[in-house]
Amino acid sequence: MKKHFTLFAMLFLVATSLIGGLVGRKVSADASQDEKDVLYRKYALVLSTIQKNAADIPNDAELIYNSVREMLRGMDPHSSFFSPKDYKELEEDNSGRYYGLGIRIRALTRGSGRIVIIEPPFPGTPAAKVGLQAGDVIFKVNGESIDDWDTDDVIDHLKGAKGTQVHITVLRPGEADPLEIDVLRDEIPKLTINYSYRIRPAIGYIKIEHFSETTHKELVEAMERLSVDSLEGLIIDLRDNPGGYLTQAIKVSEEFLPQGAPVVTTRGRDSKDEQRYSTRESGNLTVPLVVLINTSSASASEIVAGAIQDNDRGLIVGERSFGKGLVQSVYRLGDGSGLALTTGKYYAPSGRCLQRPYNGSIYDYYNPRLRKAVKVPEDEVKYTLSHRKVYGGGGIQPDVEYKARTLNRFELTLYSKDVFFKFANLAMQGKMASVPKFSEEQKDAARQFEVNDAVLKDFREFLSGMKVNVSEEDFTQNAGFIRRGIKAEIFTRVFGILDGFKIRAEGDDQIAKAEDVIPQARSMLVKTKEILANIKDRKDKGGL
Repeated sequence: MKKHFTLFAMLFLVATSLIGGLVGRKVSADASQDEKDVLYRKYALVLSTIQKNAADIPNDAELIYNSVREMLRGMDPHSSFFSPKDYKELEEDNSGRYYGLGIRIRALTRGSGRIVIIEPPFPGTPAAKVGLQAGDVIFKVNGESIDDWDTDDVIDHLKGAKGTQVHITVLRPGEADPLEIDVLRDEIPKLTINYSYRIRPAIGYIKIEHFSETTHKELVEAMERLSVDSLEGLIIDLRDNPGGYLTQAIKVSEEFLPQGAPVVTTRGRDSKDEQRYSTRESGNLTVPLVVLINTSSASASEIVAGAIQDNDRGLIVGERSFGKGLVQSVYRLGDGSGLALTTGKYYAPSGRCLQRPYNGSIYDYYNPRLRKAVKVPEDEVKYTLSHRKVYGGGGIQPDVEYKARTLNRFELTLYSKDVFFKFANLAMQGKMASVPKFSEEQKDAARQFEVNDAVLKDFREFLSGMKVNVSEEDFTQNAGFIRRGIKAEIFTRVFGILDGFKIRAEGDDQIAKAEDVIPQARSMLVKTKEILANIKDRKDKGGL
C-alpha cells in the first residue's frame, strides 16, 4: 500500500509541476497564486476521487499520462507527452543509432509474431557476423515462441544494451532443422538517407526520410557518392518526411544556398524571442535542384523547402505540405517520460508563417481529405528573391503542383493482401519454378532477372491459391504494376532495400515530373546567380 501511495504521490507531483509550467503561464496575467492553488487542489481532488471510486481500478501512470495528453491537446495540435517507452524511441530516432542486430524485418504474415529478414544484413553488423540471411524466419527469441507477439514486441526483445547477447531460433529455407544462433548486440546506425543514386546518368536522387543528428553528415556523403558537381540535375525527395532537428534542416539548406542566405526565423510569444537563422558558408550553386514534397512533408522538411523556394535556388514539385510550423522544445522529465511543448512559430525567409490554422476539429486538422481549403489573405502573399509570388496560409505551396496518382481498385486489393511480399518469400524458397533462388554465387545473374510471362503465370496461379480473385482484364491492364511489384520484392531480398526501391521508383509519377522540370530549375538557377552577382556588386560599391 505504501509503495502504491508513493507512486501516486510522485505522479501527482509530476502532474502538478506540468500544470504549473503549462497552464500556470497562461493564467499568470489574470490569476493570483491563490487562484492557481485552487486549480491544483481541484485537479488533485479529481485524481483522488477517480482513484477511490472508479468502477475499475485505474493504472496511476496511465491516468496521469492521459490527463496530461488531453491538457496539451487543448493547447495546440503538436504539443505532446511521451511515455518513457515513447520518449526512448524518440531519442533513438533523433540520435541516428540504436543497439541491436542490424536486420530489416517484417511480419511473415499479418497478425503473426514470426518475422522474416527482408534484405541481406549489412556487412559488419552483428547479424552479418553470425551468418543471418535474407529470407531467414525468426520464430523464437531467447527460447520463447513469438507467435503471439506483435512486431514491436519482437523488436523490443531484439534490441538491448551494447555487448549483451540474444538467442534466436531461425527457420532457413532449404534447412530441415531450425538454427540456434547467439548474437551479440552492437551499435547500429539508424540512417535518415537510405536511398541515393543516379536515376539517370546525369540526374541524382536523394531521399531524406526525417532529420536526425546525422542527417547533414549523411547528405554530404550521399552528394560525394553521386559526384554532385558533375550532375545536370539533383532531386531531393522530402515526401512523407515528418521533420526533426531544426539545426539539421539549417545545415541541409546550407548545402545549396549562398553564404548569408536566410533560412528560417523563429518567433515566440514575446517579440524578444525572435531568432533569425542564415547560412554561414556557401553551398553548391552549380547543380539545378528540384525538391519533392507532399501533404505529409512537415516541420523541418518544410523549412528546407521554404528556404530553397524563397531563395529561388530550386523548384518545389508535388503537393502542398502539411503546414507544421510550430517550434517544439523537448523536455525530459524525471521518470524518463518527455514533453514536447510549442514555444514559437517558424517563418520562411519571405516572411510567411509555415503553420496552418488549427482552430477547428483536431480530426480535420490531421486528415488531409477533410482539410477545408483556406483562402489566403492578401497579407499572406509574399515574394521570393527574384520577386516571384509565394503564398502563406500554412505549409509550402509547390511551384509545380503535381498530385500523386491514386491507386486503382485492383492495385489496392493486391497491396492489402500483401501478395508481392508473400510471392517473393515462396520464390526465394525455390517454390516458384519460374524464379531462380539466386544464391550468393548467382547474384550477378540476378541483375538480369525480368518478370517474364512464365513468372506472371506462376503469380496468377499464386493469387488463385490465395483466393484473390482478379479478372483477366484487370490482370492485363495492370501488368506493368505487377511486374514492378514482383521484381522490387525479389531485388530487395537478393540485393537490399535500395535496389528494390529503384524498381518501385520507375513507376513513381512525381519523380518523373521532377525529372521533367529540371530544365526549368536550370533556368531559375542561372537567373538567381545573376541576381546574387548584382547584389554582391552593389555591396562592393557600397550601395547596400
